[in-house]
Amino acid sequence: MLVDIMNKVIVVLLSAIVFWPLFAVGQLQTIPKVSGSAAVLNVKEFGAVGDGVTDSTAAIQAAIAAMGDGGTLYFPTGTYRVSSTIDLSSKQAVTVLGDSVRSGAANIGSVITGNIIGTLVKYVPFGSGNSIFIRGITFYNPNTAPISKALHLQNIVNGSIENSQILSTGGYGIYAPANVFTFRLSSVVFAGSLSTHPNSIGLYIGGNTVVLEGCEFTGWAEGIRYFSSITMLGGRFEVNKTALVVGKDQSGSAIGASGLFAGISFEANDTAIYLNAVNGLTLGPISIQGSPGSPSGQSEYGIRVVGPVTAGRIHALGAGGNYSKATISIEHGSVELDVDHVTAINDNTSAKTWDIRSNVLDKNTFRGSNFKLRPDDSISKQYLQRHGMFQHLEQIDYLNPAVEGKNLREKNIAVRGETRTHAVAFTGQHSAENAQIARATAAQTGGKLTRGTYYYLSTIVTTHGESGGINERMVTVSAPNNSVHLSFNVNKQDGFKRRIYRGTRPGVYDGYFETSLNSNATFTDNGGAFAGRRSPPVTGIDDTSMIEPDANYGVLVTPSWNTTWWVTGKATTGFTINFGTAAPSGATVDWFMIR
Repeated sequence: MLVDIMNKVIVVLLSAIVFWPLFAVGQLQTIPKVSGSAAVLNVKEFGAVGDGVTDSTAAIQAAIAAMGDGGTLYFPTGTYRVSSTIDLSSKQAVTVLGDSVRSGAANIGSVITGNIIGTLVKYVPFGSGNSIFIRGITFYNPNTAPISKALHLQNIVNGSIENSQILSTGGYGIYAPANVFTFRLSSVVFAGSLSTHPNSIGLYIGGNTVVLEGCEFTGWAEGIRYFSSITMLGGRFEVNKTALVVGKDQSGSAIGASGLFAGISFEANDTAIYLNAVNGLTLGPISIQGSPGSPSGQSEYGIRVVGPVTAGRIHALGAGGNYSKATISIEHGSVELDVDHVTAINDNTSAKTWDIRSNVLDKNTFRGSNFKLRPDDSISKQYLQRHGMFQHLEQIDYLNPAVEGKNLREKNIAVRGETRTHAVAFTGQHSAENAQIARATAAQTGGKLTRGTYYYLSTIVTTHGESGGINERMVTVSAPNNSVHLSFNVNKQDGFKRRIYRGTRPGVYDGYFETSLNSNATFTDNGGAFAGRRSPPVTGIDDTSMIEPDANYGVLVTPSWNTTWWVTGKATTGFTINFGTAAPSGATVDWFMIR
């Protein structure tokens, strides 16, 4: 794994023999090697030794003291070991340059390293007009303490880091919690070590107008955590616990963030993108890949939304691979996203692909995406009709099985007169296997079907959803005026309908027929009009079960007569409603379960 490679990199750096570059090939900086220059100060001229062994702290600080505001500090090729923080904060503006030379598989360049409990290099100036420009430097702090940092930046109105590397086995790569404005990071590699610090953050930043170009993040608990405004164009996140965290500060408080992320790949992260409090964010084009090669041994989420989002957009995004929980999950009720041409795939058939809570659907649009959840409430029905997602508004089409499996209900249920109790039994499971067609045969007469080959698929429908279908059947009609007879497996007589989908190509259906409640185990297609037109649910998925995992749920009851009520006997198979007064003739009751 890349984390193991990172550990090897750390060992190599400590020995100062060779360094493995993760960024593009650089060129030797053209820097005048002049002693005592007011503009450019060579740290070696002040006694710094880049041999990876000699302590160069005092020499580097002497060079900083001799440098005026707006000066340049130059580190020729070498590994400069320090024993305490290198502090540049006394200068109003500073430039730090190093050499970046690639020779074969090795990198011979400028490295600043030191096992520092705290910050390796610090620039936290006071006053206005502060700026720092860094190029061609590797910053490496091998200290594993949570407060350890490679770089601490703050109170900066202008600056950049280019063609550099940020290595840390402690808490942070770059720590920039506030007041960082108009800052650019270009071709910067952030490499952490989860084996030594499981809560590390590569880039922790709370500034504004921050631009990242072609940056890479590997081996962090969080690649980037920001609560400001960031634009990231190009780059890669690989083998991080959570690659990108948007809208949370260090304490975990939700603070609004915005940004643009495009041309980026996410691979083998436990969670690729985590959104908490966002106001104005665009994601895409982006590629996300879930993998068993993630730090925990299995990616959990591609995108996970747990906090409010306003004015958000996800477009031209592909998320595939294997996820143990969901490819895309929207869990917070206050989310406004424009989802445009997004394709989500989950190779893990026991987990979800789209996990969208029903109470967020009316604030979101799904255009050109493969999201196919069917909401069950009337508001969402109107929303979907308004946006043209479905043409036929039949109640059963808009059931939301994924949600109703957690929030079940029944309406207008008859209650026997003079009784003071009503028992509720949950509907048993109707899986795709129960729905399959047992036999399909063509008849020579009795119908309007023309010659050709037809494909049939059956599903089970209850008031709680529609199952998927499996084992498509093919029937060849060889004469005019034919019909097709279908027989099915036996199902429980507990309030189900069958849907029989028909098409002329495998897996593509022109419409469906629907049987009556608790119909018998046969159906004849005479070539009549379809009952509706849409595709069946995802193959093999059971959408109709009311089976509950436990009895930790609440129940709301609305009797049709004036009475008190309470619930007893809650179980995974049902519960009992008790009434304070006996039910009159013709009484009904509605109930709704809340998990």
